[in-house]
Amino acid sequence: MQMEWAGGCPVIRLIAQVDADLRPSNRSTHNERCSRQPDGGVSCFGDLQGWNCKTRMTPRIMPLLLIPCALLCQSEPARQKKQPALYDVAEAYEVYAAILPSEWPWSVAHAKKLTIRSETVPYTNCLRVDDKREKGIDLAIANYLELNREAWLLEGAFRIDLPYELTSKDDLSLQQDRDTGGLIEVSAVGFNADKTVAVVYMGHRCGLMCGGGGFHVLLMKHGRWQPVSKVIAGCGWVS
Repeated sequence: MQMEWAGGCPVIRLIAQVDADLRPSNRSTHNERCSRQPDGGVSCFGDLQGWNCKTRMTPRIMPLLLIPCALLCQSEPARQKKQPALYDVAEAYEVYAAILPSEWPWSVAHAKKLTIRSETVPYTNCLRVDDKREKGIDLAIANYLELNREAWLLEGAFRIDLPYELTSKDDLSLQQDRDTGGLIEVSAVGFNADKTVAVVYMGHRCGLMCGGGGFHVLLMKHGRWQPVSKVIAGCGWVS
């Protein structure tokens, strides 16, 4: 019996292992090619030449081969999506609260409540570190790019004046809900070392050809996060 691998699954190739009568012919005595097993069966390998091995598979042997194969050769289960880590950075939720009132669902659609995607969106379109910017902003962008290599799971820590819910769903009915003005999505927030500069992406989807999003830069002044306009331009989208 030989074992090979194909497509990540073990394949057992039975050369010959049967209950048989070992009957040498008159032509040869090369008995090293076949040997009788303790259970009374015979194992034969290769060209038997002078030996006449009467091969017949019996029900006693079949289950022994099929059961291990069934266990080992099951199709590979679908890879489960990795559960994102909880995003519990308090300053990040303060940043979200500072810019949410300026988003379209709140400021234009006058939403009665907000629907926010429960996982962060790792949006990095055209965002790059640029030596021409202020050092604090560049450090925050570098931190943003590092954090947004993966998604994070948001927690219910938004301190805003509208009711809201977090959802993992993203269907057209949610995007076109007039009460919410659509589905809001946010990234993880990038900070400089002392957390006085923040960079974040925020966007919304309100239908098939409706939505927009872009980057925001905020500075901590007098204990509050204040947006700075036109620091990162040309990296947003609108539909």
